[in-house]
Amino acid sequence: MSATDIDTSYPALEQALEIFGLTARFTRDHVRRAYHRLSKLHHPDNGGSDEMMVKVNAAHALLEHYMQHYHFQVDRDEFLRQNPYHRFMNQFHQDGVWNYRDDATERQP
Repeated sequence: MSATDIDTSYPALEQALEIFGLTARFTRDHVRRAYHRLSKLHHPDNGGSDEMMVKVNAAHALLEHYMQHYHFQVDRDEFLRQNPYHRFMNQFHQDGVWNYRDDATERQP
């Protein structure tokens, strides 16, 4: 399947996520694991259907295309959303008990 054959619409992306059982926040590893699981389950050589395997492959192609062409934006809010420790320390950094520096990787003594 070439890049021009892939339906890159948002509904197609939602359908791919549904087929793979993923939420809107996923990683490449999530996609890889789901693809392997679904391939084993639906592959025609293992008793699966050709139709479902075509859907799995199309969903995989779309998700791979999306991950390769997605523009990532790393900003402070996203960083804090994905790093609960830093979010917590940022929230309470002025509290003298925590003695936290934003640029430090660990708590300072």
